[in-house]
Amino acid sequence: HLWSTWVLDRASQMSASTFVELMGGFCAVSGSIVRPSEYNRYRVTLPTADGAGFARGFMHYCCWPCVCDTQDFIHADSKTIETTDGPRRHVFAV
Repeated sequence: HLWSTWVLDRASQMSASTFVELMGGFCAVSGSIVRPSEYNRYRVTLPTADGAGFARGFMHYCCWPCVCDTQDFIHADSKTIETTDGPRRHVFAV
């Protein structure tokens, strides 16, 4: 998604909380903009990309079919992101 690339490219210029807020502002499946709220927040358990286990967390979606697609096609992987608050490990849907 172009939005995630834009945010990742500028992460070093923002706080960790701003980074998390911006990365939660779009549906990971469709790329549609979402306003994070309790209404569109789902707790998910995804297999890790390396096959070593599972990662649990919350994701925001634009519609319920994207929730189903997440369970069928998406895995979790981690990456350390440098922000103005220092390096932080984040788990991403891939």
